Amino acid sequence: MASHDYPAGDYVVITKEQYERPNYNVRVLNGTIVFDTRDHFHVQLKRSNTGVAVVRGHASLVLENDHYKEIEYYDRNS
Repeated sequence: MASHDYPAGDYVVITKEQYERPNYNVRVLNGTIVFDTRDHFHVQLKRSNTGVAVVRGHASLVLENDHYKEIEYYDRNS
């Protein structure tokens, strides 16, 4: 942890190890960072202007490039 005064405000201080963890499925619960380590989990998605490109009307068909004409985007609903 750094040895200086932190600025005023709402935030969660994390360690260098927590920052470098490859698990991006994290949330803040009661002011503490919690890592989701389950084998699989559910993420609620919403339509967006950014995020993952999918075939319009078929959110389970993820596109690897933008050469397809009928595209819509989904992102996490957090």
